[in-house]
Amino acid sequence: MDDIQFVEIFRKTEIRNMINNFLSEEAVWESISEFVDSNGKSMACQGKSSIKFKGEIILNESYSSFGEKTLTNDYEIRIVSENRYSYTSMNPVIGVQTGFFDINQNTIYSKFSIKESELNGYEIIRRIEDTCYANGALYNGNELINTWSATLHKV
Repeated sequence: MDDIQFVEIFRKTEIRNMINNFLSEEAVWESISEFVDSNGKSMACQGKSSIKFKGEIILNESYSSFGEKTLTNDYEIRIVSENRYSYTSMNPVIGVQTGFFDINQNTIYSKFSIKESELNGYEIIRRIEDTCYANGALYNGNELINTWSATLHKV
């Protein structure tokens, strides 16, 4: 994709979305999440995501804190088309995550896998004004590891 195509797609996406989804603008989001393992045990956590634009790349620098433990997940996101983005993320616990964000107005559908493993999953992030609601699941092959739900508030 050359620079002119990128700018044209980005402008169309920006106009179409008009700050409708989680990745539409540079912002900081505070989150409250609940993770539930396959046995039903739940764990609450708090976190933060920082969305930044750096040239043709969208960065999502995020973390979640589970008591004294903090996990980071830093995404490098590239626009593939008007409503599809690809991404790579480094998660020190599970490894390099690759996937796609398919965007439909205020909702992002994410499908991902973890390199050199059978780990995979999905996440759906829906934005309503300055609040996002996320739900997702992580699998090892077809076996559920955990699910999560989160509420993110723009600060």
